[in-house]
Amino acid sequence: MQGEGLKPEASFEQRIDPWSRLTLRVHADPALGVDAGTKAGADIRLLTQRLDAHQLQAGASFAFAPTAPDALQAWQPFDDGRPTVFMQDRWQWSSQVSVTAGARLVNVPGGTALHDRLSLAWQPASDWTLRFTDGSVRLTSPPADGLGLRIQRFQGVELQTDQSAGSVQVQARLASQLVNDALQPQVLHAASLTLTAPLDDQWTLGGDSVFSSQGSLMRLKLSGTMAHDKAKLSLVVPRRLQGRAIDPALNGSLPAFDANDNLGWRTQLEVRF
Repeated sequence: MQGEGLKPEASFEQRIDPWSRLTLRVHADPALGVDAGTKAGADIRLLTQRLDAHQLQAGASFAFAPTAPDALQAWQPFDDGRPTVFMQDRWQWSSQVSVTAGARLVNVPGGTALHDRLSLAWQPASDWTLRFTDGSVRLTSPPADGLGLRIQRFQGVELQTDQSAGSVQVQARLASQLVNDALQPQVLHAASLTLTAPLDDQWTLGGDSVFSSQGSLMRLKLSGTMAHDKAKLSLVVPRRLQGRAIDPALNGSLPAFDANDNLGWRTQLEVRF
C-alpha cells in the first residue's frame, strides 16, 4: 500500500429544547509526508426548527493549526473545514418542493470572500429528486495587490435517485454545471454511484464511484460501530482512475473526495459523546 492515515473526529451535541440543538465537532488531519502539515479544527453550530417549515442553522469553524488558505470554488460545500462563519435556511415550501439558501464568509488567497448559494429541490416521488442551484464566490473588498480571487458564478442541475435491491442501498446522481469567471465559462459534468450493504448488525460495506470532467475515482469503505454506537471505525481504499485531482462534488452533494484519496488506504475514527 502507498500510505495510511488516521483522521480522528469527535462530536458533542446538546439539546437546548425540543426544537433546537447545539453541536460541536473537533477534527484533526495528521501530517503525512515531509512537506505535509497537520491540520486541526472545530466547528460549532446551532440548528433550530422553531419555525414550522424552516430548518435554520448558523455557526462558525475554527482552525487550531492554520495553514495558508486554499483556493475556493463556487460549487464546494460549506462544510469543508475552512475558518468561516455561516448561516443557512432550508424552507420546506410543500411536500414536494424545498428551497435552501445560505451564505458564509471564508478566508481565501487575497482576502476574505463571500460564498453564497440558493438551491431549489423538487421531489416528484419519494425516491427521485431534481435540484437546481445558483451561487457565487466574490471578494468582499478589492485585494491590495490587484490580484486574488476573481468573481465566480455558477448554475447547476442535478438528478438523484435512491433505490433498494434487497438489503443493498443504491444511490445514483447525474450533475451538470456552468461556471463563469473572468477567464472563460466552462461546463462541468459528473455522475456518481454509491452502494451500501450491511454485513451484520455492526459492519457495513460500501463503495463510491465518481466520473467527472475533472477525473474519475472509485472508493471502497468498510465501516463498523462500537461502544454502543458511540464510535465508528472505517477503512477506506481509494483508487484514482485518472491522474487529475477531483474537486469536492458539484453542488456540494456528490461524494466528496479529498487529497488523502491518493493514498493506498487510510482509516477514519469517529467518536460521539
